[in-house]
Amino acid sequence: MKKWNGTTGEVRYKSLGKGRYDVVNYENVLIAELDIEITPPYIRNTGEAQYENVNLICNAFNTIQKCDLLPSELLKQRDELLEAVKTIIIGMEWSMEIDSRNFSKSDHEQLGNLRELIKTIKP
Repeated sequence: MKKWNGTTGEVRYKSLGKGRYDVVNYENVLIAELDIEITPPYIRNTGEAQYENVNLICNAFNTIQKCDLLPSELLKQRDELLEAVKTIIIGMEWSMEIDSRNFSKSDHEQLGNLRELIKTIKP
């Protein structure tokens, strides 16, 4: 993992109109200037799409400030954790099949909770 060397601190955007935005920090120091031009027919509501795009940029910037990982690195970490949890579930299921006496009702519930949690994670 590479240490983040960019600007630190949370950012927000200021709309300048017509698809132009300034990304600023909490002291209103300019971090980036964005000119987001979106042309139909790709997007039905260009104003909404511009807002979503600049919001995504600010969100990604603020996320890296909190965890020191790029969004792509977070995705990779999520996938690795998901595989580890699946392996744990398989091991628990196998152990329960061999000797269920060593597992409490709570253990079975936690296993069910893990299975449900995995279903909520988007691939």
